[in-house]
Amino acid sequence: MSDIRQLPGSYIEAFREAVEAVNDFARGGRERSVTYEGRPVRVGYIIGVASQYCDVMPPDLHRRLCEVALPGEEPEDITFAAGAKALRARYNDIMKKRRIKADVQPFAAQWVPASRAGEPKGRPE
Repeated sequence: MSDIRQLPGSYIEAFREAVEAVNDFARGGRERSVTYEGRPVRVGYIIGVASQYCDVMPPDLHRRLCEVALPGEEPEDITFAAGAKALRARYNDIMKKRRIKADVQPFAAQWVPASRAGEPKGRPE
């Protein structure tokens, strides 16, 4: 039995928006949701659904995804499943780098200036 499911046009646009959201996230922006059928959904959800489809991506979307993907992690072909794999690799790489950066800076966020010389420590009585 062949798989005859096809991605709806609204989903293709949501995947396109997810590509741009991941690109913005990679450039230091905040992680954001994308719109699918009028509702905000997580980028990971869009990637997960796309990974189930072997539909061919529009050529401009494939080109853009190749620009956003990690070097060496570009889509293996022009299907949404391959595109989702490449976008997931990029997204995971961003998350890993941000976790490492957060792990390196925990003490910087907790720094408290020492009291000035001669000032009593603690609460005034």
